[in-house]
Amino acid sequence: MILYPLFLGSAGIIWINWISHQWIRTSIRELNFKSSSWYFDILIGMFLTPLLFLILHLERLTIYQWLSSSNMDAMNLVRSLAENPFLLLVWLGPTVWIGIAMFEEVARCFILKRLWDTWESNTAKWIVLLGVSLLIGILHLYQGNAGVVGIAILSFLKGIYYLYFGRIWPLIIAHALFDSIQIIMVVRIVSSS
Repeated sequence: MILYPLFLGSAGIIWINWISHQWIRTSIRELNFKSSSWYFDILIGMFLTPLLFLILHLERLTIYQWLSSSNMDAMNLVRSLAENPFLLLVWLGPTVWIGIAMFEEVARCFILKRLWDTWESNTAKWIVLLGVSLLIGILHLYQGNAGVVGIAILSFLKGIYYLYFGRIWPLIIAHALFDSIQIIMVVRIVSSS
């Protein structure tokens, strides 16, 4: 659970970059299709993080009550991280930032941007956004039914942000902070028990 997302995510980013250069003749940097500054992207990413936690809280009050959400792999991961500070450091560093957050946001935005460039009508953009969000939710099936629905909702909302603001870095930063804070909180609970 630690090396798999890091290596698979890194390979996925390289593959998407290769596809961008070889087949589409664009740069992966074009995923930021609207202008901004690096410090504004960081600030927006930090602002989006508490919004993601608010959405997670609302999901836990609703869909997590209605659908199953057991995930023993995640609990085993948390136990391993609580017992080994080096593994926790690897998880909070390259695994979360590159293997999970960067890969998922690059993949989401790459697919959305390419399909939006193909079908430019507003209706098509919303249909593509819904379809990609459902696909990303399904890819999180290991998190249980509630995880699939919750991730699909988060993906849809991140896609709306991307549609209107055209910036990928705030999404990467918010995703990495969101995942890191959750892991730190759960590891602290497991360590103290």
